[in-house]
Amino acid sequence: MIIAESDWYKSFSLDVDFNDLLVWARKHMIDRPGLKSNPYDHETALYWETDTPDILKDRCSKIAKLNKVDGCHHTYIWEYWDGGPLVKHFDGKVRGASLVIPLIGNFNIHTYNEDNTIRDTYAYKPGKEVFVLKNGHKMAHSGECTQGYRLALLLFVDALEDPFRDLDEETIAIIKSGRYEKNEADKYN
Repeated sequence: MIIAESDWYKSFSLDVDFNDLLVWARKHMIDRPGLKSNPYDHETALYWETDTPDILKDRCSKIAKLNKVDGCHHTYIWEYWDGGPLVKHFDGKVRGASLVIPLIGNFNIHTYNEDNTIRDTYAYKPGKEVFVLKNGHKMAHSGECTQGYRLALLLFVDALEDPFRDLDEETIAIIKSGRYEKNEADKYN
């Protein structure tokens, strides 16, 4: 079910047991230390990369075909432990759209006009949705934790079958070649 939609995002109902996802994420977080996030996204955030649980893979596969990394679907557990911002950036062109499942902490995501003013904001909350940013590779976006902490899951859509992105022929050829930097993002300024 679609919860909300505009020209730049789409939010789907979560439709899986939220508590199971939260417990699953926390188990992975205490199992090993987190890795430092890409500074184009967040300067101090941590993340964990792990196999996607079947319940989440099944749910997200109903939204779009998931990206395969090294032969299996991966989920990133994102922790903005210091409540810092999502730095203004463009998503990488060669990965698919982001599917974000908020677990702890409310979060505002912003898009921008060409004159660098905020165009629009969407507030997503834990336990109810799968948020998708449309054409994040073409649209500068940033965000902020509104409760001083954020924990979320992140999956990617298969870039070549992505219903949320418009790709040019050159980008499609790069994706098909397989020669590109994983998790690439472009800093805004």
